[in-house]
Amino acid sequence: MPRNTSVTIGEHFSSFIDSKIEEDEAKLTAIRSKLAMGEAQLDRGEFVNGDDFINKLIAKRG
Repeated sequence: MPRNTSVTIGEHFSSFIDSKIEEDEAKLTAIRSKLAMGEAQLDRGEFVNGDDFINKLIAKRG
């Protein structure tokens, strides 16, 4: 049988959790923005060559 459990945390931890959630939301917003930019570039026919794309990724990493 399932049980519900409540936990009370202090202000310090509550603030910490809130800040982490805000950071993650900001990261997701940035990722979504970059994905939208990439999708728009593909719609315009830019960066269609997969080999060039992979080579650029390898060059950036190397």
